[in-house]
Amino acid sequence: MNKKITLKPCPFCGSSSLKIDEGSLQEDTPSYVFCKECVTIGPSAKTPFEAVYEWNYREDEPPQVRRLLNIKQVCSCLGLSRATVYRLIQAGKFPKPLHPAGTSSSRWTINDIEKYQEQSQRGVGLESVNMLRN
Repeated sequence: MNKKITLKPCPFCGSSSLKIDEGSLQEDTPSYVFCKECVTIGPSAKTPFEAVYEWNYREDEPPQVRRLLNIKQVCSCLGLSRATVYRLIQAGKFPKPLHPAGTSSSRWTINDIEKYQEQSQRGVGLESVNMLRN
Protein backbone atom coordinates (compact mmCIF):
# COMPACT_ATOMS: atom_id res chain seq x y z
CA MET A 1 0.00 0.00 0.00
CA ASN A 2 2.60 2.58 1.08
CA LYS A 3 5.79 2.98 -0.88
CA LYS A 4 9.13 4.57 -0.18
CA ILE A 5 9.36 8.36 -0.45
CA THR A 6 11.50 9.54 -3.36
CA LEU A 7 14.12 12.21 -2.76
CA LYS A 8 16.08 13.71 -5.63
CA PRO A 9 19.85 13.14 -5.39
CA CYS A 10 22.02 15.76 -3.70
CA PRO A 11 22.41 18.73 -6.09
CA PHE A 12 26.07 19.13 -5.05
CA CYS A 13 27.60 15.64 -4.97
CA GLY A 14 24.86 13.59 -6.70
CA SER A 15 24.59 11.14 -3.80
CA SER A 16 21.36 9.37 -2.96
CA SER A 17 22.50 8.74 0.61
CA LEU A 18 20.01 11.15 2.23
CA LYS A 19 18.18 11.44 5.54
CA ILE A 20 15.10 13.36 6.67
CA ASP A 21 15.41 15.06 10.05
CA GLU A 22 11.85 15.60 11.20
CA GLY A 23 12.56 18.29 13.81
CA SER A 24 9.96 19.06 16.46
CA LEU A 25 7.07 21.50 16.44
CA GLN A 26 6.94 21.44 20.25
CA GLU A 27 10.61 22.45 20.54
CA ASP A 28 10.39 24.76 17.53
CA THR A 29 13.18 22.95 15.67
CA PRO A 30 12.91 22.72 11.89
CA SER A 31 12.72 19.69 9.64
CA TYR A 32 15.21 19.30 6.81
CA VAL A 33 16.82 16.82 4.42
CA PHE A 34 20.56 16.33 4.50
CA CYS A 35 23.14 14.46 2.43
CA LYS A 36 25.18 11.91 4.37
CA GLU A 37 28.02 12.08 1.82
CA CYS A 38 28.83 15.80 1.55
CA VAL A 39 26.83 16.89 4.64
CA THR A 40 24.74 19.38 2.65
CA ILE A 41 21.65 20.51 4.57
CA GLY A 42 18.55 21.39 2.57
CA PRO A 43 16.19 24.27 3.33
CA SER A 44 14.63 24.16 6.77
CA ALA A 45 10.86 23.72 6.97
CA LYS A 46 8.11 23.46 9.58
CA THR A 47 7.17 19.88 8.63
CA PRO A 48 8.94 16.85 7.10
CA PHE A 49 6.53 17.12 4.15
CA GLU A 50 7.72 20.68 3.44
CA ALA A 51 11.36 19.63 3.88
CA VAL A 52 10.99 16.85 1.27
CA TYR A 53 9.19 19.22 -1.06
CA GLU A 54 11.87 21.93 -0.68
CA TRP A 55 14.69 19.42 -1.19
CA ASN A 56 13.11 18.05 -4.37
CA TYR A 57 12.47 21.53 -5.78
CA ARG A 58 15.08 22.69 -8.30
CA GLU A 59 15.45 26.29 -9.55
CA ASP A 60 15.34 25.21 -13.21
CA GLU A 61 11.73 24.07 -12.75
CA PRO A 62 9.02 26.59 -13.66
CA PRO A 63 7.60 28.61 -10.70
CA GLN A 64 4.09 27.18 -11.05
CA VAL A 65 5.46 23.72 -10.21
CA ARG A 66 6.12 25.03 -6.73
CA ARG A 67 2.51 25.97 -6.01
CA LEU A 68 0.62 22.91 -7.25
CA LEU A 69 1.62 19.26 -6.96
CA ASN A 70 0.81 16.59 -9.54
CA ILE A 71 -0.13 13.02 -8.61
CA LYS A 72 3.45 11.78 -8.91
CA GLN A 73 4.72 14.47 -6.50
CA VAL A 74 1.87 13.81 -4.03
CA CYS A 75 2.58 10.07 -4.06
CA SER A 76 6.31 10.66 -3.62
CA CYS A 77 5.90 13.05 -0.70
CA LEU A 78 3.31 10.96 1.15
CA GLY A 79 4.65 7.51 0.31
CA LEU A 80 1.28 6.44 -1.14
CA SER A 81 0.54 4.72 -4.42
CA ARG A 82 -1.51 6.47 -7.09
CA ALA A 83 -4.31 3.94 -6.63
CA THR A 84 -4.38 4.55 -2.86
CA VAL A 85 -4.66 8.32 -3.35
CA TYR A 86 -7.63 7.91 -5.70
CA ARG A 87 -9.29 5.34 -3.38
CA LEU A 88 -8.94 7.81 -0.48
CA ILE A 89 -10.49 10.56 -2.65
CA GLN A 90 -13.45 8.31 -3.49
CA ALA A 91 -13.87 7.50 0.21
CA GLY A 92 -13.86 11.23 1.06
CA LYS A 93 -10.66 10.89 3.09
CA PHE A 94 -8.29 12.84 0.82
CA PRO A 95 -8.58 16.32 -0.73
CA LYS A 96 -10.16 16.43 -4.17
CA PRO A 97 -7.77 17.57 -6.91
CA LEU A 98 -7.95 20.79 -8.87
CA HIS A 99 -8.06 20.69 -12.65
CA PRO A 100 -6.19 23.81 -13.89
CA ALA A 101 -7.55 25.58 -16.95
CA GLY A 102 -10.33 23.03 -17.37
CA THR A 103 -7.89 20.18 -18.11
CA SER A 104 -8.19 16.61 -16.87
CA SER A 105 -4.78 16.99 -15.21
CA SER A 106 -5.05 16.60 -11.42
CA ARG A 107 -3.20 19.01 -9.10
CA TRP A 108 -3.25 19.64 -5.35
CA THR A 109 -2.24 22.68 -3.37
CA ILE A 110 0.58 22.27 -0.89
CA ASN A 111 -1.78 23.45 1.87
CA ASP A 112 -4.31 20.70 1.10
CA ILE A 113 -1.62 18.01 1.24
CA GLU A 114 -0.15 19.42 4.46
CA LYS A 115 -3.61 19.41 6.08
CA TYR A 116 -4.07 15.78 5.06
CA GLN A 117 -0.63 14.96 6.47
CA GLU A 118 -1.39 16.67 9.80
CA GLN A 119 -4.79 14.97 10.13
CA SER A 120 -3.40 11.55 9.25
CA GLN A 121 -0.59 11.90 11.80
CA ARG A 122 -3.14 12.82 14.48
CA GLY A 123 -5.35 9.93 13.36
CA VAL A 124 -8.39 12.12 12.64
CA GLY A 125 -10.33 9.46 10.73
CA LEU A 126 -7.73 9.25 7.99
CA GLU A 127 -5.25 6.56 6.99
CA SER A 128 -1.94 7.04 8.78
CA VAL A 129 1.06 7.95 6.61
CA ASN A 130 4.61 7.16 7.68
CA MET A 131 6.71 9.77 5.84
CA LEU A 132 10.04 8.70 7.22
CA ARG A 133 9.82 5.02 6.32
CA ASN A 134 13.10 3.71 4.84
